[in-house]
Parts: sequence; structure tokens; C-alpha cells
Amino acid sequence: MREKIKESSKQQRETLKFFDEKALDWKAKALDKKKEPRVNVIKQRNDFALHVVNNRNETDMVLDVGCGIGDLAVAMGKLEANVYGIDFAPGMIDIANDLAAKSGVKNVKFAARDFFTMSIEDELYDMVIANGFIEYISFAQRDDFFGRCIKILKPGGSLVVSSRNRLFNLFSVNAYTEQEMKERVIGDLVRETVAWNMKPKIEEMLKFTPVPLTDPLIEHANTGVGVSTRYQYTPVQLIRLLAEMGYAVKEVSPIHVHGLTPQMKNEWPAMHVKVANALQERALNNVTMLGQASAFMVHAVRVQ
Repeated sequence: MREKIKESSKQQRETLKFFDEKALDWKAKALDKKKEPRVNVIKQRNDFALHVVNNRNETDMVLDVGCGIGDLAVAMGKLEANVYGIDFAPGMIDIANDLAAKSGVKNVKFAARDFFTMSIEDELYDMVIANGFIEYISFAQRDDFFGRCIKILKPGGSLVVSSRNRLFNLFSVNAYTEQEMKERVIGDLVRETVAWNMKPKIEEMLKFTPVPLTDPLIEHANTGVGVSTRYQYTPVQLIRLLAEMGYAVKEVSPIHVHGLTPQMKNEWPAMHVKVANALQERALNNVTMLGQASAFMVHAVRVQ
């Protein structure tokens, strides 16, 4: 199924163009058939979502927003969940449909659709997943997304969302660090990083004063994704946003934990892969690693 996607901003035009053109490259990254040593961030995010579903009492209906090539949706389908995967890049959905057919999974469906124009029944889903999604939408759309998700989730339903990690800008010592210096928030980022390093309970961090959100028109240095504005959040920014909208935040987990800075990673890629993968094995819900993680996951629940 396809619908005409309304391109509402430069950010989303760039996002649609990039993911539609790079669908086959994304497939190669996600499925990793060559099995060469590398850091598979897509798999790390998917593994966290599977961890959540495996620890729920029951997960029947799942919505995967920004499902990409459908690898996570198919994996969840194999766990007997009924999964609906949507992505606004038709090239991704073509691959997802092919993957589902080859996998023989019958309880997974895909569509090229825009979440924000869909009509969705209230309290329909046990779980909504949004991996690699909120970085590509505006702040207003982000709030709309979280607000709609809490309505379409059943009581006790889970929202699993990934985010690029703004705290990592301290560790990266590059153009991102210089941007934070210009915004005069280095001290605030350090304070949050230190606080997470003390192994606090999530309830404690909900009382922490968050760093101000970045300029909504910011354009970051190129990271290999052809989208000039890709938002970052700190964990506190995101969990407080969710709590204010009525969610109970249950888990915060680092993704792509670095032992080497990005510059060192470029100089010694094999060492980075070895160290990062070893650290990731110990990263599940280990909030002390957030300062060295380029992304993080949040699991939040609609309160009964």
C-alpha cells in the first residue's frame, strides 16, 4: 500500500530523498550478510526493542513507525506479534515486503504511509516502536507523535523510541562540541553526564533540570546521512518530555558505546569495532555508559 506523502519541510524532503535512494544500502547495513566485523547500530536498536517485547506479558499488536526495510517487524512477527510497519520511503517498503515474503511471515504488513496523516483507532496497539525517527521530525511533530502514541496504545502499552545522544557531543571533541560551546551549554551537558554516571534511578533524573533544546533550524556537520538537520536530545530532555505527556519511563539504554573518539575511530577502525562491540555487550540499561554512547533507547509505558 502506498499513499502520496506530503513533504512539509526541507528536513523531510531531504529525509525522503536519502532513504528512498539509499534503501538497498540500508538493507546491507541492517542484514549484515557479509558478517564482517563492524558496529551494527540498527541491530543494537532492534535488539533493545526485542528485549522489551520479550519482557512484556503479552504483545499482540505492534506499530513500527519508520520501519525501514522491515527487519525488526519481521523479527517481531516471528514472535507471533501482529505487526504493521510504515515508512514514508517507498523504496524501503518495497524491500520490507520482499523480506517478509522470503521469511514466510504472514502476520506482518507494510505500507508507505505518513504517520501524521493516518487515522488510527484509540487503544489499538500494545507497542509502538520508532527507531531512527524523531531525529528527522520537527519539535512540533515530535510532540504530536508522542501525544498520538499515548492515545493509540492500550493501557500498559509500550513506546520504544531511539534518539541521537546530545551528551555524546562532549566525548566526540569535534564540530559538535564546538557547537555546544557556542550555545554555552557545555557545563549543563557535563552535569547531566556526571549525574547518569552515578547510576541514578530514572525517577531521580526526572527531577533534573534539562539542557535547553537546540536551535530548531540548526544544521549539523555531515555524518554520512544526507539530511542537514538531524535533532539530538539528551536522555533527560527526552524522558522529561515523555513524563510530561503522561508516560511512565521504564528504561534508558545506551546505543553504540564508544571507547575511542570519532577521530580515533577513523584512524583505527578495527580497534573501534572491537572495543565498541565489547562495551555494547554490557550496555543494556547501563546508564553509566550514556556519556560515551552516540545514541540511546527509551522504553516508556502508557499509565493504566
